Amino acid sequence: MSRLQVFISHGWEYSEDYEFVKQTITKGFADFVDYSDSKENPIAPPNQRILNKEMLRIIDERIRSCSLFVVLGGMYAKHSDWIEKEVNIALKYNKSVLVVRPRNQQMVPVFLQNNATEMVNYYGPSIIDAIKKLLGRS
Repeated sequence: MSRLQVFISHGWEYSEDYEFVKQTITKGFADFVDYSDSKENPIAPPNQRILNKEMLRIIDERIRSCSLFVVLGGMYAKHSDWIEKEVNIALKYNKSVLVVRPRNQQMVPVFLQNNATEMVNYYGPSIIDAIKKLLGRS
């Protein structure tokens, strides 16, 4: 089985949701690489500022290299220009877009609903099943 390379788009203030999705994928796939902008793999090193243009170039490169794009679909996403930019990059490269509805939330921004290849609830087995389906591994 080939390596699963995933970019998880998330809001920094919702890092618990990001960690849940990351841990779920780690448990479900032995060979998983996280391309996300995270504490373990930051786009910019701590205490170093980079221009938005450079950040966008790095994000573009990471999404292009991944096999799947996952986005946390909370209503906060409708206020995030970065999440919308990341989704558009994923679409540019014909990546499947898996939208995960956060815990206790049924509403998802229309932009994400319209661009989701698959949408699942905040439940580990549903996330794993959707990834397998999107990658043709089910």
